[in-house]
Amino acid sequence: MEKEIEKIPLDEAMEMLKEVGVNVNPEDAELIMEFLYNLVEIIIRECFSEYMD
Repeated sequence: MEKEIEKIPLDEAMEMLKEVGVNVNPEDAELIMEFLYNLVEIIIRECFSEYMD
């Protein structure tokens, strides 16, 4: 069973990045978030694969 990771709205993601000192435009924020979503999927697959069958 594969679940979709709930995506954070882009403006909210930009605000969270800004809070930690990362000021980006929407295009860069989208790239950063896409990278983070991919990273999360890899981590979930690697760490929890035995529970996903």
